[in-house]
Amino acid sequence: MRKLCVSSVLGCVLVLFAGSRSEGQDGKQNPSTISVVDTSKIQVITVGDGSTLIGRVVRVGADSVEVETSGARVTLSRAAIRSVTVRPASAIRNGEYWVQNPNTSRLLFGPTGQTLKRGEGYVADFELVFLGGAYGVSDNITIGGGVLLPSPGTVYFITPKIGFSPSPKVHLATGAILIGLTGGSESIGVYYGAGTFGDADQSITAGLGYGFSGTDVASQPVFMIGGEKRFSNRMAVVTENYLVPDLNPLLAVGIRFIGEKLSADLGVMQVSDSGHSTTVPLINFMAKF
Repeated sequence: MRKLCVSSVLGCVLVLFAGSRSEGQDGKQNPSTISVVDTSKIQVITVGDGSTLIGRVVRVGADSVEVETSGARVTLSRAAIRSVTVRPASAIRNGEYWVQNPNTSRLLFGPTGQTLKRGEGYVADFELVFLGGAYGVSDNITIGGGVLLPSPGTVYFITPKIGFSPSPKVHLATGAILIGLTGGSESIGVYYGAGTFGDADQSITAGLGYGFSGTDVASQPVFMIGGEKRFSNRMAVVTENYLVPDLNPLLAVGIRFIGEKLSADLGVMQVSDSGHSTTVPLINFMAKF
């Protein structure tokens, strides 16, 4: 049974590749069907030369649109608009535009309750040796997987995930991690469930997982509690903590550096057993597409 508990922890670590979902109020607009939005939203408009305009469309004509920014009204040719992203007006804080958090799928290495939207995906690297990715088959189904790079055989993992959001600030998901070795006859992994409460900038996540080895499933779950708090446009603090049967708690905290399509985590995990304590550095990278 202890082996199964350890399998649960391993599975929870690898579940970082399970998927993500953007904040419910965000979305894309087709430039050809761009429309006026109400004052509770803003639009991030990218034009052909790559420059970005942040404001709100107040008039749509046959060949042009008028955009109200913080300082003026600007007229743009519709043909020049490459993309339009709708964000909540709260994305403007003290006069500064906060980029959308691209990494809402996991804390430092465990899952949140969010999933990728259809057509979204990412590639990720954990501790420089776990390479993986995920893709949104639909708004509610994400398929992911990856490999362990420096392994004598090919260690692989497959990570299906199903989730839904009953409200903009409640996200629930369940999934499984299958971890195997090419040519091996038995796999290990974890079945898990997770719930995230909050938005893309501050949230609390709770989850549990049951480890398995072959057809044997652990009788006791591993519990996880964690959260993320964004304190600036480009940085957030992330914490993640596990209660494991027959083992001491696993505690982790780190800083997440946020870009428009990239994120990087630098943190530490405290592991203790039999009176001895070890601090393990955590280094993660993610690129969304």
